[in-house]
Amino acid sequence: MRSTITFSISFFIKKHRVSAGKVPVYLRITVNRKRLDLSIKRKIELAYWDDGKGQAKGSRSEAKALNLYLEQVRHHLYDCYQ
Repeated sequence: MRSTITFSISFFIKKHRVSAGKVPVYLRITVNRKRLDLSIKRKIELAYWDDGKGQAKGSRSEAKALNLYLEQVRHHLYDCYQ
């Protein structure tokens, strides 16, 4: 019998926590339908967040820096999972 282990990583924002025009970015790790939500201690303006992709949109330097950080976190977590 084979066991199936699920693992996923996603990023999202909490729109109801607006502070100074910015919202916090959170990380969700899901393993076998159990979720863990963590703050990554980064904020972004609500207008510059793409819910579908789970990352910042646009070509501004802030958006590029945030997306680079999100990819680093994602790769680090996948390495830990492996």
